[in-house]
Order: sequence, then structure tokens, then C-alpha cells
Amino acid sequence: MSANSSVNRCVVSTFETEYKMVYDPKCYARDLFSTVISTTGIREQWYFGLSFTNNQGEEDWLILDKKINKHDISLKGDVKFKFKFKYFPENVVEDIIQNVTLRLLFYQVKNSILSESVYCPAEKAILLASFAVQAKYDDFDAEKHPPGYLANERILCQKIIDQHDRSKRDWEDVVSEFHKKNRGMFADEAMIEYLKVAQDLEMFGLSYFEVIVKNDKKLSLGIDALGINIYDLDKKLSPKLSFPWSEIRVVSKKRKQFRISFVDRKKSTFKAKPVNPKMTATIYYLATGNHDLFVQRRKGDTIEIKQMKEQKAIEMKIRERELQAFKREKQLRQRVEEAQKNLEKQYKDLEEQMAERNKELEKASESIRRLEEQLREAQTMKDDLQKQQQELKDMLEKMEKDREMDAEEKEKLQSEIKAKEEEIEAVRLKVANQEEETRKIQNEIEEAKKTIKEQVEKRIDIPVMNSDFEEKEKIPEIVVDKAIGGGNRSSSDSSDSEDEEKERKPDPKTENVLKTLREDLDKTLVEGRETEEDRQHRDNLKQGRDKYKTLRDVRMGNTKRRIDTFENM
Repeated sequence: MSANSSVNRCVVSTFETEYKMVYDPKCYARDLFSTVISTTGIREQWYFGLSFTNNQGEEDWLILDKKINKHDISLKGDVKFKFKFKYFPENVVEDIIQNVTLRLLFYQVKNSILSESVYCPAEKAILLASFAVQAKYDDFDAEKHPPGYLANERILCQKIIDQHDRSKRDWEDVVSEFHKKNRGMFADEAMIEYLKVAQDLEMFGLSYFEVIVKNDKKLSLGIDALGINIYDLDKKLSPKLSFPWSEIRVVSKKRKQFRISFVDRKKSTFKAKPVNPKMTATIYYLATGNHDLFVQRRKGDTIEIKQMKEQKAIEMKIRERELQAFKREKQLRQRVEEAQKNLEKQYKDLEEQMAERNKELEKASESIRRLEEQLREAQTMKDDLQKQQQELKDMLEKMEKDREMDAEEKEKLQSEIKAKEEEIEAVRLKVANQEEETRKIQNEIEEAKKTIKEQVEKRIDIPVMNSDFEEKEKIPEIVVDKAIGGGNRSSSDSSDSEDEEKERKPDPKTENVLKTLREDLDKTLVEGRETEEDRQHRDNLKQGRDKYKTLRDVRMGNTKRRIDTFENM
């Protein structure tokens, strides 16, 4: 930068952070872009661009080979640029290599769906929200994630909320239920699952421009990683005409006109003129960039990409081992926590048993006390019995000595002896009964003591963690193919893009989940609040169409016939 160069300030924001930078307005946009790339450390730079809001209030992109001050942008104050995806991958799983690239794509697509710039039906929006929640909160945990944990999260776009007779808590609950089903999914895995669903949305990765075609008819031109599509202005889900990149030889611009030339040179050239002529260059660079990436993906990988994939393979292998170790540690921790809970439960049971035993001991002690009292009473009665027996003996001896006493005294003495014998017999019976009751109480006490002894001596089994648990469980070796990202697409693949679209079929399990969810959501749908896009989506569902089937249908027949049919419509 020369000493005479003026320096301006700008703010470059990503979906994760923002950077304050200085730049020379007379420098090429490539210089600023290179500075951002070196700052972020992103190597998959071919996906990205710097967007800005032009003087007409539309989103536009810096053209790298053009000076910054030559763009339709006001350079007063701190200029704001957004560093984001300009060119999208054909297949997220196969094409994205770096984790930082994956994260930025996830945040950008999520923002586009929540801001309603990309149409997403309600049932898919809930599924996507559950993956986004998993990426942020990890596995659902009832203690960490109590009811209302999503209250401050923006999980669905406002349009979907307004279209259904459901409370905010209802939406949170249904997303939370799907969040529970994502257990065991790590953050980057949840992001990939999110993008796998999102990339099948009709508007995923599409940039729309209003153009004028033959007979001055206004239409929308859409450009993405799969090709160029033509839409009615109010129907951006179902194209009227589509050209896959495999049919396109070159894209060019002449004056304010955008042109598509086809591989078969005998076929006519498709021409369109942007409603805003200043967007011609933007359309041109978007189209050529996507076309170049389409061709590059079908060639052999460059040395840089091979190195990135090899590095990714090594990182994945290391990460897989770390994940295995983490899972083992998590399982071990869960087993320890479970054992601790069982131990606490057993201690609690033991305390209850001891309390019960104490009650039984108190009861036994009371029985012993009563027995002792009864023994004392029995002893007293025995003493009385012996005393009376002695008195009877004395009376008998006296009677023996006084044989000569008169009849009256003798009769009186006999009566006293008889009464004493009856009294002794009564006492003897009472003593016998008391001894029988005492024996019963003694037996009860012995049984109680025996039961208490058995309960106290009973062994309580406590689970003990195996100290060599980690040694016994071996980490399985993970063999990772070096061609992470799906490897190269062979040249034969490029011969027919329709074959690729046929291969990407919806997952039946996911489709069943979406169908059930759709039926449930229809019950709370408020009549009259559907948008045109909702109606188009329902029509496509009734006809059994998805994004790829629609493209296959509109691409049937040769290019010339499709163009002629379109122009005669």
C-alpha cells in the first residue's frame, strides 16, 4: 500500500465473529478477501465470498478482480461486509472437508431458514430445530434441561408459529421430544444431519434474480450447485425450465445481457436480461463460479485438496479413537453413578431394616420385662405355696398328735385342712398357668432374638467396580479411508447429472417421521394463513414430487426442445 493511498475501515462479519480491518478503496477486492482468508484460517476458500448491501438495497458480492471503489457501494464510514458461502456444495457429506467450513455453512443455512429467506415446511423445521438444539446443548438431560430450557431459543421461524394454534410451550415440547431422540450425537454430527435434511429443500443454496426473457416476460432466474433454473415470479419451488451444469458449455455476458451456451453447439443460446442491469456481473460470476466448481469436482483432486483430505482422514482417525475413549469413560461414569445410586438405595434399605429391628428389640425388651415381672410373681406364688404346704403339714402333724381331741375340734381341723388343700391346689394351678405363659414368652423372645441375629448378620451385596475395566475393554481400531468427503467424482459421473439426483433418495425412516409429524401439525393449522409457498409445497407432496424429481421432470428431453417449448408457452 503506497504512502499516498487512503485507508478506510471496514467490519467483516462471519456467523461466529467479526473482524475490524483497514483497506485501500483502490485495491482489488481479492486483496481484502485474501486478508480475511488468512485471518480466519479457512482453506476451502472456493466456497466463500464477501457480500455487501449495494446502493439499491440489494445483496451483492465483491468481484475479486475488480477494485473495491468500482463496486456499487457507499464507502463512507465503516463499510460492512459479510464473509459467507457464495457457492454451495452439491453434497454436504461428500464435499465439505474442514470442520470450520461445516460450522459456517450450518450457521448460514440455519439463519436463512429462521429468517424465512429459504422456505422450509413446518415438519422439517421441527426436525431441523432438534438437530440445532443437539448441536448446542448435547444430549438431553432432565436435570440440565428442565421444562422451559428452550424458552429463550429461536427454534422456529415466526411464520410457522403464526400458522398454527399452538402455544410457545407446545413448540418447545415437540422439539424437546425430538431432541431426546438425538442422544449420542456429537455437535458436528448434529450439524451434518441438519444440513443433510436442509440440502433437500427446494431453495437450498439458490440465488434468485429477476430477469426479462423473450417477449419481455419477467421471470426469476435461480443459480445453484446443480445448474440454472427458470421460475415464475411467484413460484420459486418448482422451476419451469432447468439446465444442469453438464449441459452448459459456457456462461457469458454481453452488455447487459446474460447468455447460456450449451455443450451441443447446434442448440440455441438461452438469453436473459436482469431487471436491474447492475446485477449482470453478479449473475455472471455466480454462474461461472458454480460451473467451475461443478467441473472441478469431476476432475482429479488438486494437491491441496488431497492434502486436506489426508489430514482430515488422520484427524478423523484420531478423533474416532478419542470418541471411543470418551464413550468408554462415559459408560464407566454411568456405571459408577448407577452403582452409587444402588449403594445409596441399599444403605437406605439397611437403615429402614435397622429401624425395624430396633422396634422389634424394643418389643422384645418389653416382653422380657413382662416375663421378669411374671417370674417374680411366680416365685412369690411358689413361696406362698411352700408356706401353705408347710402350714398344711403342720396342721396334719398337729392332727396326728391330737388324735384324742373331741369330735368338734377334729371336724373343725379337717375343714381347715380341706380348705387349705383347695387353696394350695388353686395356687398350684395358678403357678402352672404362669409357668406355661412364661415358657411361651421365652419362646417368643428366643424367636425374636434369632430373627434379629439373622437380619443383622445378613450380607448386603454392594456392586464393586472392576478395577481393570479399562484394560478388559479394547478400543476397536478404526480404519478411515483417505478419501474423506467421498473422493473424486469420476468423469463418468459428469456425463449425466440426473443419475446423481436419482441416487440421492430421501431416507424412508425420516420420511415416515415427517409424514407423522405433518399429520399432527395439520390438526392445529389455522385456516387462511398458508402462503403461496405452502400451497406449492402441498401440491408437490400430492404429486409425489421432491426437489430432485421436479428437476428430473423439467430436464426431460433435449435442451433445444425444452427451450422451444418454454418460449412457446
